[in-house]
Amino acid sequence: MVTGADQFHVAVADAMTAVTLRALEGRGRAHLCLAGDPALQGTYRRFAAGDLPWDRVEIYPTHSGATLTEASNTGLDAMRGARVHALEVSRSHPDASAREYDERLPRTLDLVLLALRSDGGVAGLQPESPAVTDARRRVVALDPPGTAATVTPRLILAAATTVVAAVGPDLAPAVSDALRGPYDLRTCPAQVARSGVWIVDREAGRLLEDGE
Repeated sequence: MVTGADQFHVAVADAMTAVTLRALEGRGRAHLCLAGDPALQGTYRRFAAGDLPWDRVEIYPTHSGATLTEASNTGLDAMRGARVHALEVSRSHPDASAREYDERLPRTLDLVLLALRSDGGVAGLQPESPAVTDARRRVVALDPPGTAATVTPRLILAAATTVVAAVGPDLAPAVSDALRGPYDLRTCPAQVARSGVWIVDREAGRLLEDGE
């Protein structure tokens, strides 16, 4: 648990850098699946400022609403050498779009970075969504409205490293439910990453017991 927003961004960016370096040293290429959440703007700017061989970094959004290339949202455009894979969903063929994106994903991702939401959701996974319990596919189209797609728990669970980030007092109940509540992905999709690395600021973690 970190004490404030500045330390939060440092901690998450440092975790991203460590995973990326480990992948580059082991395989020569890093595959990162990242949430495009405005709360991570400072995180991504710090990460992007690192001296990394960006031409060997592949970036995949966690869902079709993740804006990973606009500085106003995330600052990831600073990584000009990195290859950012778009997740675009055709209204007329949403399932085909999801399959095509799945085919571009590596077998195993080095990092999945998730941003917790106040409803307990992560990526494009919302409570009670059928996508939460889809054990067969790694990417699914969401319906309605049929123009969005998300990675699924199957992909998240298979990642080499999963990091969940949460900052701010509004997320305290969701952090508590995700880490301490009865395990039920249908009501709290973030529980799929319960065994991952959780980086939360003091306000987001205020409901956790001492020692967490």
